[in-house]
Amino acid sequence: MSLARLDLLGGFRLTSREGTRLEVPARKNRALLGVLALAPNHEATRQKLAGLLWGDRGEEQARNSLRQALASMRKDFADQEADTLILIGDRVALSPRRISVDVTEFIAASASRDAAGLRQAADLYAGPFLDGLSSTDGVFEDWLRDVRADLLARAIRVLESLAASVSGSERVAVAERLVALEPLREQSHIALVQAHVSMGQTALAIKQYEACKLLLKRELNVDPGDQLQQLRRVLDETSVTRSGKGPSSHSPVIAVLPFENMSGDSDQDYFSDGITEDIITDLGRFGELHVIARNSSFTFKGRVADTSTVAKQLSADYLVQGSVRRAGNRVRISSQLIDIRSGNQIWADRFDRELVDIFDLQDEIARSVATIVAGTIRISSVEKIRRVPITQLDAYELYLQARVRFVRYDTILEAEPYLVRAIELDPNVASIHAMMAIVLSTRWLLEANPHNRELLETALAHGRRALKLGPQQAWSQGDGSPAHVPGATR
Repeated sequence: MSLARLDLLGGFRLTSREGTRLEVPARKNRALLGVLALAPNHEATRQKLAGLLWGDRGEEQARNSLRQALASMRKDFADQEADTLILIGDRVALSPRRISVDVTEFIAASASRDAAGLRQAADLYAGPFLDGLSSTDGVFEDWLRDVRADLLARAIRVLESLAASVSGSERVAVAERLVALEPLREQSHIALVQAHVSMGQTALAIKQYEACKLLLKRELNVDPGDQLQQLRRVLDETSVTRSGKGPSSHSPVIAVLPFENMSGDSDQDYFSDGITEDIITDLGRFGELHVIARNSSFTFKGRVADTSTVAKQLSADYLVQGSVRRAGNRVRISSQLIDIRSGNQIWADRFDRELVDIFDLQDEIARSVATIVAGTIRISSVEKIRRVPITQLDAYELYLQARVRFVRYDTILEAEPYLVRAIELDPNVASIHAMMAIVLSTRWLLEANPHNRELLETALAHGRRALKLGPQQAWSQGDGSPAHVPGATR
């Protein structure tokens, strides 16, 4: 005999024996069914129900509200067997012979010791108990919070036990669910790292460690615990061992192709070009990578060519492709990494952010790509040489506007007013001062006025400022301009 079905994990759904969705519009009625589902034998006294669901009212008013709710629920169950909802004296119950409940099945399966039972429990846990339902009643809200916490803890134990019982891609998938349930729980990340290791996926294990590290720092301002850090050290040693007795003599060669401007406005090319150049710069900070220079990769801007042809011409092992869509104060960057040897896309992601987060976003893309390619990237060494960020978003806009003019001989002098304004907004960025030094030097040369010492001194002052702010940056050393010639077309 088929039963009606009550699903309470991940939301609320009541289905008739025939499979028809039954509506229970009243929030209190849905809450009442949730309480009965978790009560021993699906049964509770009227006093308990009234106190739990209408605890903010007087006893008589609470009982009246319960009577009205039960009368309404009898209508909700009108097409079911008469004894689906049982009302006898002071008792209210759901008949287990007439209705099945997912949370009851989940609790039973969660006690299983075999993989089949654990899989059943994992499948049943579709999300928080009565997800989306809340209450202003303090008594019920406290009860609901405790129930959700208890069921979540059960789900975590189920997934941990299942991950220990299975192998291969199933283990990875189970561990990924663990991380999704509690993203700030280190043990979940450890389970996923270990699952990747068991599959020989060292690069993905390292990537997961770095993702956890960034998350903990951003949300809790803490570093990974000892166990996770020890796992990372083992991963580094494993990477070196697998590559031979030491690091490979051939550094992976990676080319970042110009990100496509998807904004529908060609005037926004400067923005997508700027994003591409900054990612190239960020990737260049990883010593294990050889990054193709901007002037080489940008020769493919606007050209249609297959990845193998591009890679062959650039002598690249990996290609990064992407697009930038800017709308108002938001930016969406899509990016993918292609392994030329296999032709496979080995990483892809989409980043949708407020524009004010653009600097962290660029770093995040560079970290992800470099970690997959190099495998044993030491993020800590990169932090020591990070650029001073352009803290003012408007200054960054002006800097990008200047850069698009700077790269051509016939427009380089047009970059000056943009740089002047950018420096006013953010005077502590090495690359802006370096670009200004080159622009002013070019202007001095084009004016052919050797007596204009003031202009030359101003250029020199900007150059010194750039060197002081970013002594390790290529811009500051004079490598920011193509072939070290101010204004030459790239």
